[in-house]
Amino acid sequence: MKRRLAIGFLAVVLLLVAASLALLRTPWAGRELCRLAAIRVRASTGLTLELGSCRVDPLRLAVEARDVRLGPPGAEPFRAEAVRLRLAPVQALGGALDLAAVELTRPRVVADLPARDPSRPAAACPPP
Repeated sequence: MKRRLAIGFLAVVLLLVAASLALLRTPWAGRELCRLAAIRVRASTGLTLELGSCRVDPLRLAVEARDVRLGPPGAEPFRAEAVRLRLAPVQALGGALDLAAVELTRPRVVADLPARDPSRPAAACPPP
C-alpha cells in the first residue's frame, strides 16, 4: 500500500515538472516574459524596451529575445537583432540575477558625442 502511494506521488511530481517545463516553452510564456521585462526596464531606467519576441529554454536556463530596441520613444540608442541570456546554474539569494553568458547578434548603438573644444587639450584616456 505504501509503495503504491509513493509511486503515485512520484508520478504526480514528475507530471507537474514536465507540465511546467512544457508551459515555459510556449509562445504565451515568451510573450509574458517580454511584457514583464519591458515593465521592469521602464520602471528602473525610464527607457522604453521593445521586444519582438521572447523564447524561454528552461533546460538550458536561457532566454532569447529578438528585435530588441531600447531607448526613449522616437529614438533608438540601442538595437539588436537578438539577445540571448543564460543564467548561472546556481543563483545567489536576493533580487539580482547571475548571468553565465550574454550574446548579442548584430548590436547597434547610436551615441551623440559632443564636439571637442579646440581651445582645450585632448584628455588622456583613463587606464583600464
